[in-house]
Amino acid sequence: MHRAGLTNPFRTWMRFGLWHAAGSAVVLLVVSLRYFQASPVPADGFGATFVVLAAPSHFLGLALLASLPVILGAGLAPGRWLLVASVALQVSLLLAVALDSQVYSLYRSHIDGMVVGLLGSGVAWEILQPTGEDVTDLATLLAVATGIQLGLAWLAVRVAARRAWNPVWIFAVIVPFLLAQGMHAWADARALPSTTRLARVLPWMPALTAKRWLAARGWSRAADGPTLGVPPRESSLSYPLAALDCGVAPADVRILMIVIEEWRFDQLDPTITPNIARFAAESLVFERHFSAGATSRYGVFGLFYGLHGDYWEPMLAEQRGPAWIDELVGLGAMRPRFFVGATAPLVRPEFDRTVFAALRGRVAFVQPPGPPAAGDRAITTAFTDFIEEAPDAPFFAVLYYDSPHSMDVPPDWEGPPDWEGKGPYRPASKWGSRLALDADTDPGPLRRGHDNSVHYVDSLVGEALDTLRRNGLLERTTVVITGDHAEEFNDLGRGYWGHNGNFARFQTQVGMVVHLPQHPPARITSPTSHVDVVPTLMREALACRAPPDRYSNGRSLLDADPRAYVVASGGSLGVGIVEPGRITTIGRLGDVDVFDPDLAPMDAPPDAALLRRVHRELVQFRGGAR
Repeated sequence: MHRAGLTNPFRTWMRFGLWHAAGSAVVLLVVSLRYFQASPVPADGFGATFVVLAAPSHFLGLALLASLPVILGAGLAPGRWLLVASVALQVSLLLAVALDSQVYSLYRSHIDGMVVGLLGSGVAWEILQPTGEDVTDLATLLAVATGIQLGLAWLAVRVAARRAWNPVWIFAVIVPFLLAQGMHAWADARALPSTTRLARVLPWMPALTAKRWLAARGWSRAADGPTLGVPPRESSLSYPLAALDCGVAPADVRILMIVIEEWRFDQLDPTITPNIARFAAESLVFERHFSAGATSRYGVFGLFYGLHGDYWEPMLAEQRGPAWIDELVGLGAMRPRFFVGATAPLVRPEFDRTVFAALRGRVAFVQPPGPPAAGDRAITTAFTDFIEEAPDAPFFAVLYYDSPHSMDVPPDWEGPPDWEGKGPYRPASKWGSRLALDADTDPGPLRRGHDNSVHYVDSLVGEALDTLRRNGLLERTTVVITGDHAEEFNDLGRGYWGHNGNFARFQTQVGMVVHLPQHPPARITSPTSHVDVVPTLMREALACRAPPDRYSNGRSLLDADPRAYVVASGGSLGVGIVEPGRITTIGRLGDVDVFDPDLAPMDAPPDAALLRRVHRELVQFRGGAR
């Protein structure tokens, strides 16, 4: 540092840290051009303005965050060690962004805690299998980054010694950042995917949403407004990888998908669900079927897309619906009639912008107000009316029952016989304070309350099936009955209640009954997954000839070879890989753990080959179509 600048070492070294961060931000902006080569900036002015505001403020914010130890250190122990520290910190940030830009150009995803966890799991070398050329490239990148940051530090020393840092300049970060966040919240509420997907292009950028606040003021786009798409050249996805090549005649399409909130595998029982059990006797029953997630968002997503839950965020950002539903809508005047009845809101999670994106603005979703039990009754009645309006017409229908979520039943409902044959299962209770639950809580009343609500939904499912049977449609209709995820009542004795707590069977294993008119009844005991449903429908109901790996992470439920593993997503839980005898979890914060099926930790390393295979599935459909 020049002697002239040492009259106030604290102030001079603090200015150095700020100026070094500013120079580093310029370099990061140059590197960020790689992101926009992979996902171009949209032509519309709103999206372009968002990028102009968001990119500089975001990278300047990252650089200032990296300089924070230097700025704080200037007040504690000013000295030349701060120059070394600043160079090391900014080199680390530049390396991270450069490597992340490479990852994004390949996979349209960023380095996150899960990736770091894989690298730190002890099997990184087997997973990555780096070549000598990779090591050389990394060493060259480190040398270049170090050289750039040394040069920037040299300039920052001289500028800091002669030029003050005006505190007003901090608004160069704050104001554009706040404006960009406001624009993103507006774009999200107005369903503008050309802008919302850009927040996923920049690495580690927070994205503000305020749909409810804006909707309360009349500024959100109407729920039945048209869906806007992202042009393929701007997409972060390559989905599907090929045309579906479906050969079914539109007049032959009849599909009913029934989703029951929290329907556990052991509730497919003649006492709890007598109507479904009778139907199962003439259908295919998959006895070891797993949801694609431990929560509704990922379970429903996997069921309708045939993709792992990690694709949720890019699909939502771009408002991309399932390819097979797009195919049905694309039939135009020849397409089947559509019905979507759901008691739970379709805007939280945003199924209206993902699963049913192609139907938004084309179909009036049936979402009755009031308690879940009354809503479930209403959507069943609406479905009956829908079928009887045009019993000979082809259709695609969805019934999403929500009563078990709150253990709701009608006030006058008599329910199933208890073990003495005297009415509903008693004593029964509903969820109260979750904080009061622990490993010593008696699960009996809660479990009976849940069984009661599932039994009530079963009566409605029976009515829906009777509607098809009465109109002579049952033997011409593909029917899927399943749960979005399961619900645990401390079944493993480890204090877990509800869902989205782990990937063991009591939160992920659900009932699955599939009625394929051309197939005789059977019980399948090998593991299956929600991601296998779409390939099954594509082949059996739509006669699509495209191989499943062109549009799905799954395969047909009827494949003879048993599955080696299933993948489940859980948001903050990360990803779970369920195999016979063990569960491997990859946490969002980078932790990789191996458990037995009852969640006891196992003294076993992660399977590198398995992790490598799952990683390929998680990036299979990333990479913009060109």
